Amino acid sequence: MAPFAFALSGLAAAVIVLYILKVRRRAVVVPYLHLWQTLAAETRSVTLFKKLKRLLSLLLQLAILASLIFAVARPSLGGDAALRKHFVMVLDASASMGAKESGGRTRFQLLMNEARRLVESRNPDDDWMVVSASDRIDVLSSFTKSTIRLRGALDAAKPSIHELNVGQTVAFAREATRDKKAPVLLFLSDGNAGQLRAAIDKDPNARLIPIGEARENVGIVRFSARKNSSLGTDYIIATVRNYGDKERAFQMEIALNNVTQKVIPKKLAPGAEETEKLQLSLPQGGTLRLVLKFDTNAEPADALEIDNVAYAIAYPERLRRVVLVTEQQGMETPFRIAFESMAEVVDETSIAVTAEEYAALKPEEKQADITICHNVLPADLPPRGNIILIHTPMPSFLPAKITGEEAAPTVLDWDREHVLNRYLNYREMKLPRANLLQLSGSAGANIVDGGDSPLVAAFDLPDRRAVYIAFDMMSEMFPFRLAFPMVLRNSIAWFETEEDVMFEDTYKPGSLIRPLRKLSVGSVTARYIKGVKENNLTIPVAQGQFQFEDTEETGPVYFRIGDREYATAINLFEPAESSIAPQTADINDPPATGGAFRLGSGELWTYFAMAALILWAAEWALYHRRVTE
Repeated sequence: MAPFAFALSGLAAAVIVLYILKVRRRAVVVPYLHLWQTLAAETRSVTLFKKLKRLLSLLLQLAILASLIFAVARPSLGGDAALRKHFVMVLDASASMGAKESGGRTRFQLLMNEARRLVESRNPDDDWMVVSASDRIDVLSSFTKSTIRLRGALDAAKPSIHELNVGQTVAFAREATRDKKAPVLLFLSDGNAGQLRAAIDKDPNARLIPIGEARENVGIVRFSARKNSSLGTDYIIATVRNYGDKERAFQMEIALNNVTQKVIPKKLAPGAEETEKLQLSLPQGGTLRLVLKFDTNAEPADALEIDNVAYAIAYPERLRRVVLVTEQQGMETPFRIAFESMAEVVDETSIAVTAEEYAALKPEEKQADITICHNVLPADLPPRGNIILIHTPMPSFLPAKITGEEAAPTVLDWDREHVLNRYLNYREMKLPRANLLQLSGSAGANIVDGGDSPLVAAFDLPDRRAVYIAFDMMSEMFPFRLAFPMVLRNSIAWFETEEDVMFEDTYKPGSLIRPLRKLSVGSVTARYIKGVKENNLTIPVAQGQFQFEDTEETGPVYFRIGDREYATAINLFEPAESSIAPQTADINDPPATGGAFRLGSGELWTYFAMAALILWAAEWALYHRRVTE
């Protein structure tokens, strides 16, 4: 493998020269010559035994040199080095490998035991690469023959709670061996619910080495919370699935800020999935946690713990300042009654004024979350903010115009999916006189269709949202007087749909969290739990964006952006990881990884190095015993 090392064979000539080199004798004056003459005669007579003693010393020295040269040359018994095998050993480090097997060990621990066995029994002539795979690829060791390096690579392998990206993992292993003549791809995994086997089934170079035997697991696949501004409640959805082969009984415990809110007994058949939908009144908001609790003495045990806990965010009910502008005093009474019934939504600083009083307000007093105009349109409305117009002239900033008036309008249909019409029914409703509208552009939507004209229109503009109601919903004892709180709640929900959504509801472990829209602040503060400690991290904002990377643990993450706090949660929610039933043994032949050499690091060159050491020790012992002197 390193043929240049044989150039060192030239050192053999130097060893031979040293042995045949005659030492020049020194002239020494002695007092009595007769004794020295006898000794000189003995040294001149070289016997065959003497020659053999020196020849044995020479041969030992040449053998030591030859052993060292072969050790440096790293010979291989595999013949053509180009035909040696190249192994890529892929270690599944995804969440499902945290499942506990009988005896209490995790699948990842079993996987590491198998990986070490393969490394120790490998053929030293083969090249091996070690890779850790989840939703990312970590190369722990590039191709090497060194068992010592492979052992170090295995020591660096760590489990994660990420999902396994099967396509990416298989593609990397194939690309790493694309130019190799004898590639072998070893995947040590539980199979990722069969996805891994399907990906390599027709690849003759790929082998799946299944890890683990546990099958029983119940996991959470969805948990979310939505603030229902129309009813002042939180709408909670929780979905669980039994991935095992046996019926399982457990409890679903929902807590808010560690205070239990609901406990739901549940029993699931094998393979069954059920969704619980419930409404809770959580005006203060906080962190919702769903925990699946099992009888610890029941059999079989739930093998995977990571999917037994999930988190969601319940936002606190935010009070909105409302400025109501009416045509004349006394017309605000129905509105005030509605506001009093919505104390959890309408801020106490809300005001009701006439158009003349509104004109006299200071600019800061006109600022409101929602401005409602009834039968009158002030000329100096704020340039930003949400607005509800009830039977008013059409403002210039809306892409519509009034073309006339309808004395007896009729509702032909309405958009039942739109949030503005939630819980409202316009069927067979007699309406008062209404303005005829003509919409232009795509910013306006016909929410309640009157045939010739929209009766309720919604406008989504870059700097504001507006609802235009073409009839006077407060005239006489019109039913909308009773329905107005619902209309206002629906309008609030629609106004704030985009404003309140800054992040996705949930992110997978290992994801990068970025805001869904650009920010105007210089930095944000992240608050999250890591281990058992609460962390606070200041993150700079560049070009309206930032990214949060510390997502290796499940749980809530709160972000302070300006004067508001937004939140999201990190959850597994990955069926392929929760479905832990392992695959059977690979149908392909088992990989031939065994080798004949196990001494030292398990490579052939170590034999020659040890042979040189043994020969050197023998030569030293023979010399000092006056055998080869």
